[in-house]
Amino acid sequence: MYIPASVCVIQHFNKRRSLANGIAACGSGVGTFVFNQLTRALIDQYSWRGTILLEAGITLQGAVLGLFLLPPKAKRLKDQNNKKLKGDSNSVSTSGNSLSDSSKAYTTIHKDELGTDIEKTCFEIDTDINCEEDASTRPSSRSTKSSSKLQMTINSLLHVSLLKNFRCWLFLLSASTFQFAFTIAFSLIPDQAMEIGMTKHQATWLTSSIGISNTISRVCFGCLGDMRCINRMVLKEIILLMAGVSTGLSILLTSFELKIIYTSLFGFLVGGYVTLRPVVLADLFGTEVIAKSYGLLMFFVGVSGFISTPLGGLLFDMTADYDATFVVAGVAFIIAAFLLLLLKILSNRKRK
Repeated sequence: MYIPASVCVIQHFNKRRSLANGIAACGSGVGTFVFNQLTRALIDQYSWRGTILLEAGITLQGAVLGLFLLPPKAKRLKDQNNKKLKGDSNSVSTSGNSLSDSSKAYTTIHKDELGTDIEKTCFEIDTDINCEEDASTRPSSRSTKSSSKLQMTINSLLHVSLLKNFRCWLFLLSASTFQFAFTIAFSLIPDQAMEIGMTKHQATWLTSSIGISNTISRVCFGCLGDMRCINRMVLKEIILLMAGVSTGLSILLTSFELKIIYTSLFGFLVGGYVTLRPVVLADLFGTEVIAKSYGLLMFFVGVSGFISTPLGGLLFDMTADYDATFVVAGVAFIIAAFLLLLLKILSNRKRK
């Protein structure tokens, strides 16, 4: 649910992309605050089984809201023209019959590298021209067809050139390291609070404070990210460094008042990072491949989040407290910042 919604915003906005993404993504901060309190009340009323059923029904509404997600206008026009070209053979001719007010279609014939005549059907939308090869004009064989289908499948899932790009791997490693640190801290803050003597009610409010500050920060950092004087990559590095230092030092905070200051700062910083992440990804590799690059990114983030919390729990079992766990999380934030710094250096060299 998260990936198509994020990609849709990035594809639609150019001028205020950071702010648009921040406004769209601040819903997760609201959800963190609301559901943290709602879940506790529902469990008291309906037990955990009834709570899961009710929250499953709420989550299902994402399918309804997903119906409102549309690709950019240019892409929709291309898809419509594709359907017209396939559905109506009379709509295509070499003279360029009009498909719509701003589009034309025509056929071209060229020779491939083997000297074979290949027919292509092209359609023009404003100044954008797209051509599709007619497979029936090319000599076919089982091996060629099977390899072509395999290649099409791979290309539909991911952009292979991204995996050959060292800068992309640096970005993926940085995001994975961030997720490792974030998941540990976010998941274990309530347990750490109760271990040092706080009540469950106070621990719940610590998590809620993350959601509140997270919501505010996404809009704030969205505005900052659109300013010309702000370098988004540098801003992300500063966010990660601050998150790392504050998380490592959070083990010294034992009172509820001090702890909620830390969780509010933590939520504010994390919200800014998450807001800028897809925008920086589009800056680095372009909006043309944002769906595939963001999907690849979220795969690595998902794997990292899957293993991080069990490792954090293992550290607690080995040391009998959460100090080592939060120090490791703080160091991971700083490593993620260092990887982004290395990526920025390589990007500057390539640009020069």
